[in-house]
Amino acid sequence: MSTKIKLVQGDTKPQIKCVITDEATGIVQNIAGATALLKFRAAGSQTIITTLTGVLLPGLELNDGSISIEGPYLTAGTGGRVIFLPTLMMTNNPAGNYEGELEVTFADASVQTVYALLKFSLREQFR
Repeated sequence: MSTKIKLVQGDTKPQIKCVITDEATGIVQNIAGATALLKFRAAGSQTIITTLTGVLLPGLELNDGSISIEGPYLTAGTGGRVIFLPTLMMTNNPAGNYEGELEVTFADASVQTVYALLKFSLREQFR
């Protein structure tokens, strides 16, 4: 997760796609019925600017980048896939470096936070 996601001020795309896996085994986590949140803040700050709620996607992402929707993967979240849509609350901030924390609340109310932070770079839009 060391690659920075590049955003431009005022934009509400691209979608930010994540696949939740077990760090130790690499096995995709079934997040069906869960709520996935992306908490966004300026790098080095403790203040959350905005929190995005993810949309769970059906399918399992294969090694070649294609998506399998066979068997259990027809149900959204079973393949660990979630997308977040950037908002103006996220991109109407000063140009600079930002970070995001992914938090998943499962159907049984248990919570898991992804340890590694997502890195963002926000640049000014041409005027």
